[in-house]
Amino acid sequence: MGEIEKSPTRSGEAYCVFERAGRLLGLPVSTVREVLHGEVPTTVPLAPAHVAGVISLRGEPLSLVQIDRWIGTPGRRCRASDQIIVIETSGVRIGVVVDRVLGVEDNGSIEEVTELTEPLVYRRALTDRGAVMILDSASLVHA
Repeated sequence: MGEIEKSPTRSGEAYCVFERAGRLLGLPVSTVREVLHGEVPTTVPLAPAHVAGVISLRGEPLSLVQIDRWIGTPGRRCRASDQIIVIETSGVRIGVVVDRVLGVEDNGSIEEVTELTEPLVYRRALTDRGAVMILDSASLVHA
């Protein structure tokens, strides 16, 4: 497989900010398609640990991904209270399981993360909510 191109992100771009395991994280709004509520996935036998399962989105299968292992938190089963952020990049669409979506932030100053402790985090946004770790959508889709 070739090198994955990072999602384009610019200072001042808006981010969908969410919580997972008590951490503030974000995804570029340019890659977010919608947010789903109350979906419980069907498990997929022999799927990698980060695949939470599959749901039907308007008759099409949508793989759900749990980011827990990439952000250093213990994984857990999906709950009906979880939310799913549907993202799309390079023509590939997945759902990211999150605890709750907090909103959109676009007023933060952006700084590059120099010491990557989480493989999918590539930026940090300083916002009114605090430091938000920005995930790279392209890397997440191809993980």
